[in-house]
This record gives sequence, C-alpha cells and structure tokens, in this order.
Amino acid sequence: MKKKVKIYNLILVIFLLVGIIGCEEDFLETTPTTSISDQDVFKTTKGAQTVLNGVYRWMREFNSGGTERHEDMGQKSIDITLDVLDGRDVMLAKFNWYVFDYFLTRDYTQSNLPKVRGIWQFYYKIINNCNNVIVNIAEAEGSESEKNRIKGEALGLRAYAYFYLVNIFQHAYSVNSNAAGVPIYLKPATPESKGNPRGTVKAVYDQILSDLTTAVGLLPENGKRINKSNINISVVNGLLARTYLFMERYSDAITAARAARVGYPLADQATYASGFNDYSNEEWIWGLPFQKDQQHYYYSFFSFYDLERSAGYSHFRMNDSFYDLFSTTDVRAKLVVGDYSLVVYKADPPINRPGYANVADSLVMRKFRDKPDQTGHYVMMRSAEMILIEAECKAELGQNEDAQDLLYEVQHRADQNAVKSNNVGQDLIDEILLERRKELYGEGLASVLDLKRKNLPLVRTGNQFAPGSLPAGSNKLVWQIPKAEIDNNDNIKISDQNPL
Repeated sequence: MKKKVKIYNLILVIFLLVGIIGCEEDFLETTPTTSISDQDVFKTTKGAQTVLNGVYRWMREFNSGGTERHEDMGQKSIDITLDVLDGRDVMLAKFNWYVFDYFLTRDYTQSNLPKVRGIWQFYYKIINNCNNVIVNIAEAEGSESEKNRIKGEALGLRAYAYFYLVNIFQHAYSVNSNAAGVPIYLKPATPESKGNPRGTVKAVYDQILSDLTTAVGLLPENGKRINKSNINISVVNGLLARTYLFMERYSDAITAARAARVGYPLADQATYASGFNDYSNEEWIWGLPFQKDQQHYYYSFFSFYDLERSAGYSHFRMNDSFYDLFSTTDVRAKLVVGDYSLVVYKADPPINRPGYANVADSLVMRKFRDKPDQTGHYVMMRSAEMILIEAECKAELGQNEDAQDLLYEVQHRADQNAVKSNNVGQDLIDEILLERRKELYGEGLASVLDLKRKNLPLVRTGNQFAPGSLPAGSNKLVWQIPKAEIDNNDNIKISDQNPL
C-alpha cells in the first residue's frame, strides 16, 4: 500500500520567511512545518506577504528542487535546461553540468532521476505555498486592497508554475489538449491529503487562465507593487499572453501582450549592450534580484554564462551557425566574442582538444554578465518578448503589415541598419520565430517550448559538440512523471506514465 503521508507532490516543506515587508530581501528562516493551519503567519496581511516573499526567493534559490546539484538553482536552472536541450543556439563546449540534456540522452527525462524529481518538486512547492496564501488571505487582518494584491500575486505565481509543469511533462496544447497533463491542486496540503490524478492538458490550461484572469481583477490597475520582483498586473498580462499564444488564441494573446508592455519601452542599444544583470532596465517587466550575502557562487545562472566571473563554470557557447544569422551591425552579435583561451584551430584533419567543441573561435556570449559582487539579477520577462508575441499572432491572423511593423521594432533596436521585412504568411511567421531565438536566447523561452508548441523537429547544425536531431512530436522532449510521485500517489499508476 502506498504511504499517504509521503505523497511526493503534496507534503512540501514550507519555509516561512519572516522579514520586513518593505524590503523583500531581509529574511529570517523559521522552523519548517507541514502544518500551516495553526501558524500565526496568516493572521495579518504582513504575515501573508512574508510567505509570498519566500516563494519569490525560492524561485532563485540553490537546491530549490531538493537535489543538491549545481544545476538546481530555481527557475533559471530550468530555463538553462530548456535552452541546452534545444541546443541549436546555446550549446555546451565541454563535459559538465547539463551534459545529459545537451546530448539528448534518456538520462535527462527518466522518471527515476533526481533532476526530474527536482523540477516537479520545485513547481509544486510554489503551488502549495500559493494555495496556503489564497485559502487563508480572506481572514487576515489588513486592508482589502492589500488582501486583493496578495491574492492576485499568489494566483499569478500558481499559474506560472502550472504553465511550466504542463509544458515540460506533456506535449503542447496544440498537439493534443486532451492528453494527460499534471495533477491540479487548489487547496493546501496536509498529512492526510491524497494525491490527485493527472488532469488533462486542457484542464490545466483552464486553471491557468482562471487564475490569471482572476488576478487581473485583483491587482492594482496602475501596476503598483512592492518591488519589480513582485508580480503585478503587467506580469500577469504577460503570462496571459504566453498562455494564449500556446493555445493559439491569437487575438487574446495580442490584447494581453499589448497590455503587458505598457510602460516598459525597449531599452536603447547601449543599455542592451551593457549586459543583462539589473531589473532597473526599463525594458524588464519582471526580474529577480540578489543581495551580496545571498550570492550563489558556482550555484548561479551567471556561473554558466559569464566567462569573466571568478566563481563559475562558464561552459556555454553560442553555436556558430546561429551566430551567422546575425548581421555584423547587430548589437546582439557584438555581445558574442571569441574565447581565445579555448581556441581549437581548424585543420585538416580537425584538431580536437578533449572536452571542447572543435571550433576556430569558441563563441562566448556576453549577454549575461554578473555584477562585480556577484549580485546580478535574473531576467524573467521583457517587453521585447511581448512585441514578438504580438507580431507572431498578427502574422498568424494574416495581418501582415502590422506584424512586419512589430517585428521591425525589435530588429531596428538591435540593428540600426535593419530593413523592414516584406515577408507574408508562413515566411513571415518563420522570420518572427527566428527573431524570438535571436532576441530571447538564454532566457528559456525560444527553446524546446517553441518547438513543441509549433510541432517542429529539432535540427542542430554548425559546430555542435553533440550533433543530433529529433522528429517533430518526439517523446524525448517530454519529461516522465517522477517515480516517487507514482510510488506515493494512489491516483497515478505506472500505466499513466509518459512513454520513453
């Protein structure tokens, strides 16, 4: 018999991070508990805010998936996974963390692996904490406006977690909305809780939309929030835009994307070229900050990207065939440099340095540069993404001229010599999808998630350390349900498992 008190995705250790509400980064971690009902934390809106603060910090915390691995550091570790699994743009240059993802082996999605369990656990911890906030906030002492804002943030975060869960652990909505998705939980876990069955992909998306549309009605219309790390109405509209895009509800996605980017103009070239590390950038709709005493050294997103970072692996490189797609006057091309310490000169026959890609100039990406004190911020949403969502949806609806104008807005910011596209139809859609890759690489967005939603094959070209391809709809792009979940959830059986 399965042990009810060890339901994997429900009994989640909740860290109540008690701190100063006006400064989200000052926390005192209290004793973990699986029982929230007898806690004083939800007696006031200030206490409920500390729980939300804990969720935001959890999203960028080392070991947030409980695997104690260097590739377990919150949302950004999952963004990296999605990018290097794709591998067309961001690739590994040597054997190190994320190697199994990049090499397209079954070692990255099998049910018994720590990383699979960690991704599942990471999102369900967010969901359970948000459920506690949502259920308890009505009785908290505080103003109605504060209660509404806190509940709206919690709903937005819960929707965010379900969006990634359903898109990682199943094929896309557009492929089969009736396929088995992930369990849906709307109440806090207790030791007596039983696991739910897998909801359909459609049911999960319906819940995401319900959470986000409810949040829109609760959050301040003027976008006011405690910090830029907090979800506000702009972020929720951005999450709606992503969701509608994946559902192919193009008109709704246009409306949401347009609303999301109000007040967040594209940054100029100089700001773009300075490196992505601070949410004061006017283009950032949402970002997660660090303080000096919270830096993660090797356990950091920047550890994998920033070659000049003193504590880091810095073993990601840009694929040369992707680099060739940029014009020489594109600011984004200027953020890619040859790493001459890792040069492997082309020869006939090729000369290989063990562990490194066989390339003349190993292309180092300078898009993400940590701050000198290793407190660089994590980018979570930008207005450029929203413009490209709107452009793609306009093109899908046959509004070619509007789509060309929107695409040009992003292209011209990057390259003052850019020429407005005259493509229409599928050619225009393909150009916009390529622009998503050029603009959003390293952010986990223009990755296997795009391949899955468009039902496209994965085809790697260029100087790949691990060449390879996968057909459209490959099960290799769908993670298995963790073995621990199946072992401990009576409502998910082995027969419910995703195929290898």
